[in-house]
Amino acid sequence: MTLVRFTTLRHLSRAKLRTALTVFGLALGVALYVAIRLCNESVDAAFRDSITGVSGAATLEVLGGEAGFDEITLETVAATPGVDFGANATGRCVRFAYTSSMAELEEAARRIGRFVCGP
Repeated sequence: MTLVRFTTLRHLSRAKLRTALTVFGLALGVALYVAIRLCNESVDAAFRDSITGVSGAATLEVLGGEAGFDEITLETVAATPGVDFGANATGRCVRFAYTSSMAELEEAARRIGRFVCGP
């Protein structure tokens, strides 16, 4: 038996309660870390599922890359007609792209008002 092992075992056998508490504390810390990690993953998955349930799966995803979007490209993407934000309840919902100008949003609201209430 080496000197380090002999001195370590002798110390651990003399302080049995302290050794047990230390091992218990380490095990409890690892268990808490794993439990919190699992809870976070579960909450994240539930949040993603609820968002997908409300808005539907994305049918179009536009990525800007590291440099982001040029403002001209962003205006073109925001003005693209069709089902760009998802396929859930497209006949019942109206979606606004707030990247459009205020004048375009006001005109869209006027058109919707005329459609719903009549001319």
